[in-house]
Formats: sequence, C-alpha cells, structure tokens
Amino acid sequence: MNDSGRTSLVDARLMSAIDRAAQERYHIPGLILMENAGARIWALLRDTVLPRGESTVLFIAGRGNNGGDALVMARHCAVEGVHRPLVVVSDLPLKEPGAQHLLSCRALGVAVHDWSVDREAVRAACTAADWIVDGITGTGISGPLTGSLAELVGVINACGSPVLSVDAPSGAGDGIQPDWPVVRARCTATVGLPKRVLYLPAVRPHCGQIHVVPIGFPPELVVHPDTTETVLDDAALANLLPAIDHSTYKTRRGVVSVFAGSVGMTGAAVLCSTAAAGAGAGLVRLFCDADIHPIVAGQMVSVMAVPLEPAVRTADTPGLDGERVSSLVVGPGWGRSNERDALLQAAMESGIAGVLDADGIRVLMRLREAGRVTGLGGRWVLTPHPGEFTALSGSDAETVAFDPASALVPLCEALDAVVVLKGHVTWIGDPTGRVTVVDGMVGELGTAGTGDVLAGVIGGLMARGIAPRDAAEAGVLLHAAAGRRLAAARGFFLAEHLLEEVSRGAAGVAGPTGGSTNSTGGTR
Repeated sequence: MNDSGRTSLVDARLMSAIDRAAQERYHIPGLILMENAGARIWALLRDTVLPRGESTVLFIAGRGNNGGDALVMARHCAVEGVHRPLVVVSDLPLKEPGAQHLLSCRALGVAVHDWSVDREAVRAACTAADWIVDGITGTGISGPLTGSLAELVGVINACGSPVLSVDAPSGAGDGIQPDWPVVRARCTATVGLPKRVLYLPAVRPHCGQIHVVPIGFPPELVVHPDTTETVLDDAALANLLPAIDHSTYKTRRGVVSVFAGSVGMTGAAVLCSTAAAGAGAGLVRLFCDADIHPIVAGQMVSVMAVPLEPAVRTADTPGLDGERVSSLVVGPGWGRSNERDALLQAAMESGIAGVLDADGIRVLMRLREAGRVTGLGGRWVLTPHPGEFTALSGSDAETVAFDPASALVPLCEALDAVVVLKGHVTWIGDPTGRVTVVDGMVGELGTAGTGDVLAGVIGGLMARGIAPRDAAEAGVLLHAAAGRRLAAARGFFLAEHLLEEVSRGAAGVAGPTGGSTNSTGGTR
C-alpha cells in the first residue's frame, strides 16, 4: 500500500504491461524482478511466519513467473541453511527464467519431485510440510485448472499444511467462475500491486492475510496505472476526515435527522442515531413513529427522539428542513409499509444529502418501480447488503460474488448515487464509475445491528460536510477498524460495543486545529 492509503487494483493484463514496461523502458531484466520478488516473499515468510528452529518448507512451482518466484524462495531457504526446502514442479518444462532457478536449486542439493511422475511422494511431502509455498499458476490463467493441476490443488487443500500463495492462490484467475478449483491459503504475498481478483467476495476467503510486496518497479509505473479501481487501507482516513475546529459548536458540526425504527425494531433506530452522533455530528434527532417513541426516548441521552404522528407524510415533515438539517439517515428498522413512500419521496426531494439503508432501500425500490423516483442527484449513499443489492440492481448472487463491479457501476450511474455493497469485502461505487474496495474480513462484525451503526456513522460524517463518497469510504474504514480492535480485545462483541470504538477511531484520526492549551471549544 502507498502512503495515501489508496492503491490501484490491477488485473493480469495491466500487471503484465507494468512488468513489460519495467524491462523495456527502464531496462530492468526479468531475472532481477523475479529475484527481487522471490527474495522479498521469502523474507516475509521467514520473518513473520516460520518458527526460529528448523522447519520443512515445500515449494510448489508451476511453469510461469509465480513458479520462478517460488524457486527463488527455495534457493534462499537452502543457502541460509536454517529451514529445510523441498521442491515440487507441477508442470515441466519450466519457462525461463524459472528454469534457471530450478537448476540452482538442484545444484544446491535441494530435493526436487515431479508431480507428473511421483504423485505419492508429493502427497506425503504436502502432509509432512510445516508450510507450503504455492507458485503453481498466476492470475492470467484463461480457464479453470483441470487434470493433474486440479488434482494437485485438491491435494494441497486436503493435506492440512498452511499455505503461502505467491501473488494469488493458484486457480484464481481474472475470469474466475464458481466451479474453478482454487488453493486455500493462510496468506498471500501479491507482487508489486494488489490484484483485483483477490478482493472478489468469492475469492477473498481463499487468500488469508494479503501482503503487497514491492519488488522494485519504478514509481511511475505503480502510482498511477490505468485503472478506476483502488483498495483502501486505514492510512486513507487522514485525507478523508477533517480536523476538528476548537471554535465550533453543535450546529456548525452538523445536524442529522434520522428516520428509523418500528415496532420490534427499536434497537436499529437507537444504534443508528447514536452512531451518527459518535461520528462527530453536533446534533442528532431521531424521528420515529409515535407508538415506539416512549421506548426509544427512554434509551436516548444525547440524541433527541421526536415522535411522528401517522398523518405526517409530506415535505412539511419535521427533520426535512434544508436550512437547518445537514444530512439524513433513512431506513434502519423502519418497516416497509406503503405509508413510508411519501415520507421517503419527500426526503429525496428535500435537497438534503443522506444515507439510505435497510428498509429504506426496499421502499426506494417500490418508488422506482412506480416511476416516482429516478436519479438521486449525487447526494445519497445507499448501504445494501448482498441480498438488498441483488434486488435493487437486478443482478444475482453469483455476480455479486465473482464480479461485483459489473453490477455496481451501472447501478451507481442509474441512481446517481454512491452505493456501498457491504460484506466481508466492501465494494464502493459512485456515478463516475470509480470503485474502491475496503478489505474488511472481520467475521465478528457479522452480528445484528452493525449495519445500522455503519449507516449512522456515514450520515454523521456527511453532516460534518464530508462529500458522500468520502463519507462512505471513511465510514466503512472506521467501522472495519473498530471491529478489528474489538475482536482482538474481546472476541465476539455486540453492535452497541462499536459505538464508542468508532467514535474513538474517528477522533484519533482527525486532529484538532486552532485553540490553545486551555481551549474548551464551543458548548452552545
């Protein structure tokens, strides 16, 4: 990842062009690039994973560059003399420069097994290995692995030994489909730039922890490659979140109107509105049905709970005054009755930026089908989970899992809105066609109410004047980081535990401006 926290995602075609430009334009030999890759991935494995004492590492090399990288690793392992290397070649003859590295390994006395000749020895070696390095194929494969290579992937996955995959788990190509066999790795060391395929929801669980390994490509080739897709890490927050002005006060920090909650779903309203306040908004009002108002009001301290009578269904609804309200959040636990239609349409027509979540998305679908809402003016962020996304976009679960951008980008353009496709990997799109990915992989966040918190956080950030796309990216990053910290500290947690942790994370990134040592800021 680069210092900005925003790194381009590349496919095999673009990565090949970068590699070729390094060799032809900058005169860096392919042998050197392969040496750098193998040496640095070996250092990563040795220094962060392998035990201090002797262990057996099995390096499985295919015909291409990933296999060459694995053989460089095996050579370094042999030369250092601490761990015991074994090599398996999956498909002879090897291409250059990998073939040269295989000669070096043989000359150093490293035992080499040929999968096509001695399958039983390879099976035994896989089972006995302390670690396996997977260098069978790269992301440029044009179809599923079949025959002996598919069998080898099955052996690796069944043997129980932990796996480090070079660049990508073998079998995970850019055109991956549900029936493709793929290595399941404990960690993946991807070379030069992160590969797009690694972050597809269906592939991400096969990758384990992803490490981006620089190998000496000139900065001009990797900082601005030709791609509209990027992956974010926490360093991006410094550029997304504004500093806090000590002279500010509550209405200048932003006012949020939350429309949420229904009978049996009051918790969603409480979580969402409290999260909006915790994300830095100065004032949050929760507008809820009168019949649940006593319940939610009794749980609120810093959020004002306002009852809405059933007759209130127009633009005169309290909370939709664009002169006084900075952002809206509509939908968590709201219910899907037809009575919600007029209120959501009024919210859409108010000119106020907002977040649409959960039941609000289902109501929007009904309004779109009736022709009452078309574009959202670039002001709204939608936060669907995969089921809501497929219903909203007309796509299917397979598309979401294997090619989310193909449905995400057209939906953003059609709605003129930012869409956050939530999941273990979150894909965020906007109407310009840009896509960003946040690598979550926090299973502990898979509990009721965490999506309500996310919607509130994004709404609170928008109230502070952050643009919809930036607020979506920052909100997802803060949410995932809070989940990781909580998981490390306490294991499983509840959605309400996120509230304080997200707030702490946001305040820790956005440093103060102005004021003095004795400044107390505004209190009005």
